[in-house]
Amino acid sequence: MLLARVILALGASQVTLRSKALRSLNQIALHRPSVLYQSNVKYAINHRLQDSSPQVREAAIDLIGRHITQNPELTDQYYEFISVRILDKGSSVRRRVMRILASIYVSSKDMVQLVDIGARLLQRTNDEERSIRELALKTLHELWFSLSEYANVDDSIPAAEASSNVFNMLSPEAQREIFVRVRVMTGVLDATCSREVADLMADVFDHVSIALSKPEADEAVFVIQCIIDALFEQLLRAEESSAMGDNANGADASWTGFSASSCLRFIATLSSIAPDTVGRHVGTLGAYLRMSSSADED
Repeated sequence: MLLARVILALGASQVTLRSKALRSLNQIALHRPSVLYQSNVKYAINHRLQDSSPQVREAAIDLIGRHITQNPELTDQYYEFISVRILDKGSSVRRRVMRILASIYVSSKDMVQLVDIGARLLQRTNDEERSIRELALKTLHELWFSLSEYANVDDSIPAAEASSNVFNMLSPEAQREIFVRVRVMTGVLDATCSREVADLMADVFDHVSIALSKPEADEAVFVIQCIIDALFEQLLRAEESSAMGDNANGADASWTGFSASSCLRFIATLSSIAPDTVGRHVGTLGAYLRMSSSADED
């Protein structure tokens, strides 16, 4: 059987044969995607992801990346194998993994997975190689600070209210998307709980607000303002409701499991990046502290 011979060739001693076997497996999978679900195939691919040759590791990553794009349901089968290779010694492998993870991020609805991808990409902004650092920053800018998702403004919002809270200018759909992105970023901070990660997050915000072209920077600043406004809004919601899993409306559903402490930690991180925007909410923060103090006394 052809597949059996290809799997056998994946263990060949010659690098060129192992690489050719991966290309052959790719051709088989194009006609029979189901082979990638077989345990013996997954086992063989995982071993090649740990191959001593960067050429073979990259070929294995490329194989999985192509088919995950075409068959997103494969993500659960191979995510763990792929994600750890973002720390690969080969820069070409790390670069390819970052692009695959970005593709998975766009289509995923799994919050745990989104947070994990966000954390892995954020760590690469501190990579030893400049091109990797730049790709990580570019990728996070596209995933977290792209304005295209938020261009739909709700014209029914009174001008006075909109001027004090740009988040309120967004349509309900855009607000829900902001909620999801903020929850991912806050989840990254909560998952690591390290000063280094908080500093890296601050560096990303700093980069997208000043180191891009002016149109891109302006868009990023607007999204940052929306993020901060959304955080303060959720801070009050968190205090008003003891059950964060209350899904009374669509926006609340995006914040299931989200806590006031998460909001405060993220706000503290952002205060050094956008002090003016955070400063506009001093009154809200004071109201939160009063509510929290009253609750403690009760």
